Amino acid sequence: MRIRGAVDGIDGPEIPSSLADRIDIRSTVELLPNEIMAIGVGLNVMAKSFETEPPVIRNKALLLFIPGSRYSVELDGDEMGATKTFLVFPVHMWRKLNPDDTLVPYLAVVEEMCHCFYGIADETEVKHKVLDITNKYVDADAKFENLFPGWKDASVSYSA
Repeated sequence: MRIRGAVDGIDGPEIPSSLADRIDIRSTVELLPNEIMAIGVGLNVMAKSFETEPPVIRNKALLLFIPGSRYSVELDGDEMGATKTFLVFPVHMWRKLNPDDTLVPYLAVVEEMCHCFYGIADETEVKHKVLDITNKYVDADAKFENLFPGWKDASVSYSA
């Protein structure tokens, strides 16, 4: 299975060795240095989280970074069927908020990986999981309202 327009040889985040059997990364957009760094932090944080709290879902996921809101998949041609879990990141939305930001790419990667591997569908619950992970591995003083300003239901907490 191929992603049409995926950029070959792009400088991108390095996949931690403990995640190599769980994720692949493709991009149809050239990532900025701050985005590469933030994605890398997110991947490393998730690798640490998986060590202490193993994923409940044994997927292999493709993290796909796209410039807009569309992507196209092309089969190799010899498949009888295909299954792939996609975590899609429309990079233009990050850049629209702040092109130099590192928080948004970090949060996006960690949140989508929590949805995928921890099986959390609820948006508020997953944001609390992201806060929990961030507090453990990045910033013990991080607060929900600072990571997710204006989120409608900050009072509901994540229960492991």
